[in-house]
Formats: sequence, structure tokens, C-alpha cells
Amino acid sequence: MSVKVVAAINSMNKLGHDADLCKHQGKVRVEIDQCMLASFEETEELVDGLHSFEEVAELFKQRHANYSGNPNAWD
Repeated sequence: MSVKVVAAINSMNKLGHDADLCKHQGKVRVEIDQCMLASFEETEELVDGLHSFEEVAELFKQRHANYSGNPNAWD
């Protein structure tokens, strides 16, 4: 896990979100507000300013909609 991921988790928590690490399908992800999962790459892009929190939320919604039984939706 990178320093950027830790910084993003701390930043989200300071902004009132509930961000923490969790295990999903054998990999560690960032769980946000107990309803959304983000990869480390997405989390780093968030802290780098490449994506807003809303864009990361939209990426999650799209992945979740496409997931329906597709275990490769994270790849």
C-alpha cells in the first residue's frame, strides 16, 4: 500500500466519509462509506486530483452494474 492511499483515506475521513481498508475477493480494497469499494489505483488517482470523489463513486456504480457475476469486473 502506498503513502498516497493512506493520505487519501485520511483525507476522506477528515471530510466526513468513512474510509478504511477491507478484503474483497482476496484483494485489499478501500471501502468508502460502507457502500463503495475502490482499488488502490483509483484511490491514488483521487489523491492526485485525477478524479474527484464523485467520479470515483461513478466508476464504482458502473463497475457494480457490470459486475453481475463477472469476477473480472475489477480487472
